[in-house]
Amino acid sequence: TDRRAVFWDRLGGLIVWTASDWPLASLGASYLLTAHTAQFILYAMTAAPLLVVGMPEWMTRRFLQRLRLGGDRPD
Repeated sequence: TDRRAVFWDRLGGLIVWTASDWPLASLGASYLLTAHTAQFILYAMTAAPLLVVGMPEWMTRRFLQRLRLGGDRPD
């Protein structure tokens, strides 16, 4: 496995965990719109791209084939 991909995957998971754990999750769920917005930004703008970059090559290839965007497809 590629060490960089593992690093990006772990970092994305850490960001998801950080955004989902106390105190940000508690504040965002019931009190502050700012905390909820920070959670959303961490999920959508930071963790999601890192998790995509950290996907193994075989998983990326299979995903793109299912979307018919790349790989070996019959014409």
